[in-house]
Amino acid sequence: MRILFVITNSTLCDGISRHILTLVEGFSDNIQIGLCVTHKPGELTERASQMGVRVFSLHCPHGHDPRILPRFKSVLDQFQPDLIHAHVLPFFSGLLLLTVGRNIPLIATQHVICDPKPLKGRLKDLLLRKYGDFVYGHVRRHIMISGPIQESYNQRYPNRKTPQVVCYNAVCTNSMPVKDRDWLLAELGLPKSAILIGMVGRMAEIKDWPAFIEICDLLGENDSYHFIAVGDGPLLDGLRKHELVMKSPGHFHWLGYRSDGKRIIGALDVFLLTSVWEGMPGVVLESFAMRTVVAGFVPGGGVEEILAFEKEMGGRLAALNHERDCRQAANDVLHLIGDLATREAMTQRAYSVVETHFDSKVICKQLERMYFEVLSE
Repeated sequence: MRILFVITNSTLCDGISRHILTLVEGFSDNIQIGLCVTHKPGELTERASQMGVRVFSLHCPHGHDPRILPRFKSVLDQFQPDLIHAHVLPFFSGLLLLTVGRNIPLIATQHVICDPKPLKGRLKDLLLRKYGDFVYGHVRRHIMISGPIQESYNQRYPNRKTPQVVCYNAVCTNSMPVKDRDWLLAELGLPKSAILIGMVGRMAEIKDWPAFIEICDLLGENDSYHFIAVGDGPLLDGLRKHELVMKSPGHFHWLGYRSDGKRIIGALDVFLLTSVWEGMPGVVLESFAMRTVVAGFVPGGGVEEILAFEKEMGGRLAALNHERDCRQAANDVLHLIGDLATREAMTQRAYSVVETHFDSKVICKQLERMYFEVLSE
């Protein structure tokens, strides 16, 4: 069976792109994956090609470029997919599929929360709703990566009747890097006694990096503590100049965008989560898979669904508080650093949850059943 994944970006800064690579690792030999990106080739297409995926780049700057029409049609002619799975469906790709490609079943994944408020401009909002109603009227299945994503979508578009399925984002436990911290200590010029506390994510408001900085400050003055911030975005320059950062020179390390995020997560002593919202946070699942303990806040979104497995596991998976209390988060970090037994028990439970419910082989089996089901209709 030939499945064509469709997405706009070809950068691995995007969590959706990393999710696609994880899925590629989990499918059985019955599935042949192709990948089409709207943009020029990038890290995503390069990595996918190395994994044996047939890749196509439309070389268009955005999804509203009409040059997509002939170029995407050429992709369909070359790859001849049995089914198309759109992770982000560019405007003209969708238009083409509803005309010359109507005989190819289409599945779409909803990766992001839907803002309940109308878009700026009533006419624009109305036109996009009508277009979306038309497109999703032809989508065979609409995959939601978490229950809260599904809830936000249905509140925004209550009249759409596409059959929906919740299918979590995945991690591939078999291909995670070796857990090791010495390489990062050497890169940063730090002693082996250093305690590494960090977060990986976009430098954007939704990640609440100021709360990360405040929690780090509340840990108190300790030469052993070092704070690792991984990611890029519009807030980076301002965060570097934050007054609490300036108060502790040499203890905050701003690494920018890194393609080795999983390896960095594995080098941390504590992953500190301060996001306001996470649809289904790959970094939390990756921390669990790397046996790195997680502390901080419970954001809105899919984290609650992950924590629901605590009952099954008979104990906590992470030290997260619902109140977004920085003082409590700092105390939890200190407790985890000082209590090896608690830390090891928590990380073992967390790893078991990922292996049982979120591993790519588990998720890909669910997707494969869906693909065959759609093709048999």
